[in-house]
Amino acid sequence: MSDEKERAAKAEEAIAKAKANLEAAEKRLTDYLAERGITFRWPETLIQRDLERLMRAIRGHGGSEAEITNYEAHGAKARAACELGWIDGLTVDDVDTTHPRVVAWIAQKVNDTIIAAWELPGE
Repeated sequence: MSDEKERAAKAEEAIAKAKANLEAAEKRLTDYLAERGITFRWPETLIQRDLERLMRAIRGHGGSEAEITNYEAHGAKARAACELGWIDGLTVDDVDTTHPRVVAWIAQKVNDTIIAAWELPGE
């Protein structure tokens, strides 16, 4: 096998292994969340007023664009989601003692919700 083919085969193998590891980690996380009854409740529709409420709630929990770490931003987004009733199984106060991976998951769901709000109906 040529060096180029060998490198390509090793790269494909590494990619497949990384994908399998990510899938396994996601499964462990979803099992962990299910065991604790933690779910994200997507808003049916997200309109401008809702985005503004979300941003005010995030800022109210210490999140802003000004010099905070990702960890602090994750916490602010998770607390805001709890405050707005988007999370079942957690309260705002629970976020302090919640596993950081769960908090990051909630923050990602909030980000996904914001991104989805930019799609026009039927897109």
